[in-house]
Amino acid sequence: MSARRETTAVESVDSLRRRVEELERWFKRQDRQIRFLERERQKLSALVNHTDAGCLVFGLDLSVLWLNNVCRDWFGSNAPLHSGGRLNCNELLCASPAICRDCPVARALATETVSHHELRLDLEAGRRHIYATAMPIRAPDNRVDECILMLQDITDLEVLRRSQEELLRAKGIAESANRAKSEFLANMSHEVRTPMTGILGMSSHLQDTPLSSEQRECLEIIQSSGESLLKIINDILDISRIEAGRLSIEPAPFDLAALVDDVVTLVADRAAEKGIELIVRYTPDVPQRFVGDAGRIRQALMNLVGNAIKFTHAGHILVHVERLDGEGASARLRLAVEDTGIGIPPEKLPSVFEKFTQADGSITRRYGGTGLGLTIAKQLVELMGGEISVTSTVGSGSTFEFTLTLPVDGLAPMPPSATKLENLRILAVHGHEKVRAVLAEQIAAWKAQAQGVGTGSAAMAALRAAQHAGEPFHVAILAPALPDLTPDALALAIRSEPSLGFTRLVLLAGLCQRPDAAGLRAAGFDACVTRPLRSAQLARVLGAVCSGRQADRHEVV
Repeated sequence: MSARRETTAVESVDSLRRRVEELERWFKRQDRQIRFLERERQKLSALVNHTDAGCLVFGLDLSVLWLNNVCRDWFGSNAPLHSGGRLNCNELLCASPAICRDCPVARALATETVSHHELRLDLEAGRRHIYATAMPIRAPDNRVDECILMLQDITDLEVLRRSQEELLRAKGIAESANRAKSEFLANMSHEVRTPMTGILGMSSHLQDTPLSSEQRECLEIIQSSGESLLKIINDILDISRIEAGRLSIEPAPFDLAALVDDVVTLVADRAAEKGIELIVRYTPDVPQRFVGDAGRIRQALMNLVGNAIKFTHAGHILVHVERLDGEGASARLRLAVEDTGIGIPPEKLPSVFEKFTQADGSITRRYGGTGLGLTIAKQLVELMGGEISVTSTVGSGSTFEFTLTLPVDGLAPMPPSATKLENLRILAVHGHEKVRAVLAEQIAAWKAQAQGVGTGSAAMAALRAAQHAGEPFHVAILAPALPDLTPDALALAIRSEPSLGFTRLVLLAGLCQRPDAAGLRAAGFDACVTRPLRSAQLARVLGAVCSGRQADRHEVV
């Protein structure tokens, strides 16, 4: 009996010890949880008290239960917040004895959903624009018993928004005024151009009358100044019509090859005066006829070519037309103007197509112009659905190019092929490599054979070698200037060798250097073609010369 009691006592002690150990472990777990919760509380307190947003907790009766430091700074003059007194939402936020109709706290508690509202608060720092977000808080029994209100100061954003709205209104007013200006100038285009055209017409008429040398010099100055002024007027009026939306594209069938020839012919004299070689490369795979607005294409190309002549003092200008895609009902074309002019610095390239802009302020003073030519070209090209670009190297020159997609004029008759030139052997004598390359390409398109040389001595050697091989050249095309011989001297040397008499001689001459038929014959030439060289005219002259038609042999094109 005694032993049983002792056993029971021991078991009771062991049980009590285990119970104590379990309690100790429980208290340790609780202590860890308390420390964890305290740490989380400190984090949350640091977060809500050091943010730039106000944070308040409201009870079901809309009284303030807690607020962070931001709100204490904002509402510092409200004594009940510091004395422990209760302050309702409406008294704190609205300074009103009644609950506001749009109160976000009341709405969040009533609907048990997040509520948003913008309000203005009269704080100690002044009147502020506040974005309020009210979030309902649920008790453990899932009952909404509190609400957290977050207040974000968006006053600066509101000021910025109003500034942007004012800027947009000002921008709209400025654009409206600019459109009105452009519309006015577009409407005035005829009235502005007509008097200037009349002045130039009368000035030109006066030049045909008897004048003293002093009067003629004055009249030439008037004519030159008037033409420059008319160019400026035309540029300004054109850009105004584009901005006013008064410029439309009028597609019609046209001959692109003839258009390019017209452009280079119009500027040939200016290029010749500066000693610039003006070259046209119209690749053989490009059709001649398309459907598009020929006037706008001519204007864009003319602006680019004129710009190239203005900024080029020596070398060449190459007008290049090529097809970028394959065969089809329409063609994507590249029209490029390459020059050896002054070039454009890399940092200035992005602005060359902007209105009233030159690459350098000194450019305007030295070269003149309105700075509108490239802008007009760009807007015309984009109006036709194309793209324009530029590449340039300072001191080496620039290449301006634009691409257009145009329908091929399928209803136009095919141009006559140069079948009479097939298998002809033609020698191109020219000091400029690009000219020789263009000539060789065009001659090859006629299924003729071409060889190019750059000097008179090389031409004589090539003619003698071909004669010795039993395949003499049918035609030799001679440039107006060679590094070692004049064209007359070269022609005389060729004619002085009876074995070379089979070869016909064609002279390339400038528009202002065209000799008459008698002068050509006396110098030993069979025909003359004026520069810039045009494919159709060269084919016609070569065909006439090689067919032996004496009447056309001395054709001056």
